[in-house]
Amino acid sequence: MRFLLLGNLEIYDEDLRLIRLSRTKHRQLLGLLLLRANHAVCIDQLVDGMWPLHPPRFAKGNIKTYVSALRPVVNQAGALIETVPRGYQLTVRTDHVDVLRFEELFQAGVGLGGDHDAPLRAELLQQALGLWRGEAMQDLTADGGPLRDAATRLHEKRIVAIQDLAGLSLLLGRNHEAIDHLRMALSWEPLRERLWRLLMLALYRDGRQAEALSAYREFRTILVENIGLEPSGELRSLHSKILTGDVPLGV
Repeated sequence: MRFLLLGNLEIYDEDLRLIRLSRTKHRQLLGLLLLRANHAVCIDQLVDGMWPLHPPRFAKGNIKTYVSALRPVVNQAGALIETVPRGYQLTVRTDHVDVLRFEELFQAGVGLGGDHDAPLRAELLQQALGLWRGEAMQDLTADGGPLRDAATRLHEKRIVAIQDLAGLSLLLGRNHEAIDHLRMALSWEPLRERLWRLLMLALYRDGRQAEALSAYREFRTILVENIGLEPSGELRSLHSKILTGDVPLGV
């Protein structure tokens, strides 16, 4: 990978040496172009992305200046910023950008179907999740706007990937792996009942009935204290089955 967005923005040259890019606006502009890599991005979209609230008077001129500064950096990393009608396009190989590679692996992992595909799907999702180094573009989203919106969408896909991988791990009898993935996801999204349901199943199938019951109590406390609701009937039913040792095999 030469361009990394799944964490802080990082750029590497063709010898995989880190390229320093210190100016915030240069980094934001590069992030916007990478998110739409191999597609034209009009200058108005770039202005909205870099100054979502109060663009300066000469914002479009500023962008042209920033693009001139970015071109040698991008070239050093094996890509190209092209001028196109009404904007710019960053042309780059898919396997040089972690976000593009994540999207490919994610779509392949969730797109396959059937139990016979479970090992392959699990491997694809494991590879996709292995690309993450932190929150997406965590050093670029302070101003909100399209960069933060994109980071939120990527975070959602990350959670879906973890959820699907946990389900596949259960199907394949990899209970420990499922527990690890689910604990991590719940540290970010403690109100997601689907994640708690999978965690309860994984713990139970790993011979940890008491921890599975404790997980239900923990989720119920979080739910009641935060939004004043009880767990769904489906989760309460699973809790009862874990109490009696009558847990379904499916996830």
